[in-house]
Amino acid sequence: MKPIITVIISALLLSGCFDSSFDTYMRKGKDALINANYNEAIKNLDNALIEEPTNKDAIALMKKAKEKKEKSENKKVIDDFTKDTEEMYRKLKSLGDGINTMVDNVTYEEALSKVEILKPMNEKLVELNPKWQDDKVVGEAFSNLVSAYHNLNFTYRLVIESTEQPEPEITTTGNGEVSEFEAVRNRKIQPSLAFVDFRQNMESYKNTINKLKDNNQ
Repeated sequence: MKPIITVIISALLLSGCFDSSFDTYMRKGKDALINANYNEAIKNLDNALIEEPTNKDAIALMKKAKEKKEKSENKKVIDDFTKDTEEMYRKLKSLGDGINTMVDNVTYEEALSKVEILKPMNEKLVELNPKWQDDKVVGEAFSNLVSAYHNLNFTYRLVIESTEQPEPEITTTGNGEVSEFEAVRNRKIQPSLAFVDFRQNMESYKNTINKLKDNNQ
């Protein structure tokens, strides 16, 4: 009986000692993937594919490892970006709250006050611009936030200008057409258009961030 047990144990030990390089790389790749060590996983799976380039399991695991690595890297970028911009988003939102679409409930004094509050935010955006403007993951969200800032600032500046400048005098031409109508109309509608753009920019920023977070869980 003992010789048989000895033979079985020896066979098992030998089979472990003589695992193929492919099996070794696959085992190490799987372990690294489980432990979220994606670079190590990719390195071992790449070696496994050198041994067996057409192996479906190795190809599938490599694809999974690369996807996991990309999502992990993207998540870090999104988290860093959110830390840099979330406070500004909240401030912009609070500065736009309570304004109706026509922006006719904003007083001259309120517009002046909010333009002053917005000034230092422009410096922050300029500071963040080199870091996020061309980022392939969050560049679009940053562009939306920048546009939101400029459109809100433009809204309040238009309110100030329309209050400080005298109302254009409406005159008619010889054939009875109103020559100053467009000037008056533009002064009334421009703040509204800028504010609508601001709201759209803010919504786009938030939707983009939420979508990125969902896609990189």
